Formats: sequence, structure tokens, C-alpha cells
Amino acid sequence: MIIGPDEFMAVAFPDLDLTNEMSAISRPIQGKDGKWVFPAEPYFPGRIQPGMAWFFNITTFKPAEDGDRFFARLPLAVSTRVIVLDDIGDHPKSKISWDAFINRAPLPHYVLATREEHGEANCQIGYFIEPSDPDQAGQLIEALIKAGLTDPGMRSANRWARLPGSTKHGGTYVARLLEWDPPRTAP
Repeated sequence: MIIGPDEFMAVAFPDLDLTNEMSAISRPIQGKDGKWVFPAEPYFPGRIQPGMAWFFNITTFKPAEDGDRFFARLPLAVSTRVIVLDDIGDHPKSKISWDAFINRAPLPHYVLATREEHGEANCQIGYFIEPSDPDQAGQLIEALIKAGLTDPGMRSANRWARLPGSTKHGGTYVARLLEWDPPRTAP
């Protein structure tokens, strides 16, 4: 199944008023200390090239003032639009097994394989949601962590997640959609 980054972003962030909120993307870079950092930039269609390390933020942010730099920080957050659960699957690096997930969570809108080896996948599971207060979304994320349904490293609504067709920073595996069932909209 081939869903490009622009199609994905259109479903995740429909009808944004760009004067008030923007979706954020990032190409991580390795800092001098060896840690990966995610400098944010506003998303525009056509900006993302498949096969590169592109991530999106699950929350939208206030646009930068003229001449200012765009930041993806919680004090600038406007609304959370996607909830992503991470490290789910049957791959040795998965932190939550498929069995544990399937028996306790609703069916997702998408399943993105972020790593596959020998038929075993490690995945990000996503839910497209109505625009929500980032603080409330953060409380939901904390509850999902406590329930054992996502990687405990997911600490807030300021969360970077992989896009279909992207590679991981420092890696070569291209993320592949295994399931795609976005919410239906009335014609």
C-alpha cells in the first residue's frame, strides 16, 4: 500500500487555518554530543521527499512571526491531531507484543512498520483524532503508557513520529504502511 507523505499529512491535519496553527515536520540531525535533535519546520505540500528521515509532530503549533524561527514546543502548541503508540509488534526491539496490544486497544487508523526483519515487524500505531487540547492529549498519552500500550519514552503531546516512506535517522529501513483505514468524512 503506497500512501505518500503529502496524502498522509492531508488526512492527519485537514483544514488547518495557517494563520493560527501549522503542522510540523523535521529531518533529525546529529548534534555535536552525538544525540539526535529534531529542528522543526512548518509543513507545506511537496516539501517532504520519500526515502529520507522525515518525521511529523502529532500536535500543531502557532506559526512563527515574520522573520522568527518556527518552533515545535508545548507552550506554542495549538491542537493535537494524532495519537501514536510506539514499539508495538513481534520484532525483538518491540516493547509491546501484538497480543498485548490487540486484546486491549481499539483498531487503529494506521499501522506503520518502522523496522522489519525475518517477517517480524516493529510498528507505530496511529489514531487520527479531532483537534484536542495538547494538555488533555498528554494526559491520554500518560494513561496509555500506564496501561502498557505504548513505549514509556512517549511523554507528551510534543511527539515526533515517522512518516510513510521515511527512513529512521541513521538507518536505511523505509517505513511501510501495513494498514491504512483513516476516518471517513461525509461527502
